[in-house]
Amino acid sequence: MQGFFKKLGEEYKSKLFLVYWLRWMLSAVVMLPFMEVFHYFNFPLWLNLFLGQTIGALIFFKLDKLIFSKK
Repeated sequence: MQGFFKKLGEEYKSKLFLVYWLRWMLSAVVMLPFMEVFHYFNFPLWLNLFLGQTIGALIFFKLDKLIFSKK
């Protein structure tokens, strides 16, 4: 089990993970205004989440392709 966590920790100590983490944090900020609008109009939570994630996917599709295409 200790070897598993050591390997996992080493995998996450990378520039690629840092870039991905920053992208993930940015996506939360980008999707929040849309989700607030959906909340204002009393959309159910499941629909709010679905629409927010869909908008985020549309916005970040190209950026994710760039991140994951780097070797």
